[in-house]
Amino acid sequence: MATVFLHPKRKTYYHRSVVPRRLKPYFKGREQLWRSLKTEDKDEAILKSARWTARIQQLFLTLKKQGDHMTEEQREALVAHWLEVTPVSQQFASVISLAEVRSGIARLPEGRRKLNLTEWFESILRPSLGNRVIDFDESCAMSWAALRARDPNSKIADSQIAATALTYGLTIVTRNIRDFRLPGLTVFNPWPK
Repeated sequence: MATVFLHPKRKTYYHRSVVPRRLKPYFKGREQLWRSLKTEDKDEAILKSARWTARIQQLFLTLKKQGDHMTEEQREALVAHWLEVTPVSQQFASVISLAEVRSGIARLPEGRRKLNLTEWFESILRPSLGNRVIDFDESCAMSWAALRARDPNSKIADSQIAATALTYGLTIVTRNIRDFRLPGLTVFNPWPK
């Protein structure tokens, strides 16, 4: 089942598909898949949602028919491929993630590596994200407070990134899935070992 809804904060329409119960393990337990349709026009959103529905149903069908006969690596690759074809305009970064990268570069000893990484950050990474950097706002802060109350030993930056994803209904894509095992949070590692 798929629906189109107006995101209350972003004021644009989103597509939401319900993951069939038997396929949830392939999506790390995730119950829904959301995609921004990047429009404020409901008619355009309905048309774009129909395209997403076709792509998602094809993925679901492949997993239903072949998922039990595929290795975990093949299933991960199938889902990773689906995520790879997600338009860049629908991929976001937390301002906290950017701060972590910048901090890591700043802590390096002076030298060629630090210069190269500083140039990469300033001329490639940050500009490539454009306006797709999500601020840690008051809504995120309230989600973070609830997360910290449940798990006061979680890493501050990781729990702030998690709170941002929970607030905006996003999936965290990372190799570091261990630090993001939190209730209600969807995490995906497209780089399995």
